[in-house]
Amino acid sequence: MAITDSKKEAFINAFILTGCKEGTKAAIKAGYSQKTAAQQASRLLKDVKVQQAIESQKKLNSGTKSRGVALALVSLT
Repeated sequence: MAITDSKKEAFINAFILTGCKEGTKAAIKAGYSQKTAAQQASRLLKDVKVQQAIESQKKLNSGTKSRGVALALVSLT
């Protein structure tokens, strides 16, 4: 299932680039408010489509030396 929301896509990309450990920081980088970033990250990480996109991206990244290269190759839209 494709992610069509640009903020969700930005969150997924930022979350992957943080090593899947910094949901709040990823939400801020994706454009969510600093006040609500933690709540948004929690909500997004529970979203099945977001989870699937993150897992798919992690699988692609595991086969490359550079996370940015695989990240650039995948279109989530």
